[in-house]
Amino acid sequence: MYDQYIKYTNISPTTNIGTIKEPVIVDNPNHIAANKSLTQAMIANGFASIEEFQTYITRYEIAFETETVRIGVGMLQQYKHNLYEEERD
Repeated sequence: MYDQYIKYTNISPTTNIGTIKEPVIVDNPNHIAANKSLTQAMIANGFASIEEFQTYITRYEIAFETETVRIGVGMLQQYKHNLYEEERD
């Protein structure tokens, strides 16, 4: 489902069916179809909407980054302690 979401975000919601001199911007039918398909997939997997899934992904990324930093700080503190112990000996 995440792959489907990424593909969806890469589809422009509008498209030009005119010319460079006279552009005619319309809704992109590929985006409309992808939105419908993705919305159905979201609902089938327990999400109320694409926006709810986006919020879920953002919260996951923030939690992942926070935990990664916590682990890194713990490792640095352990290394600092090891250096302190070596200097004492």
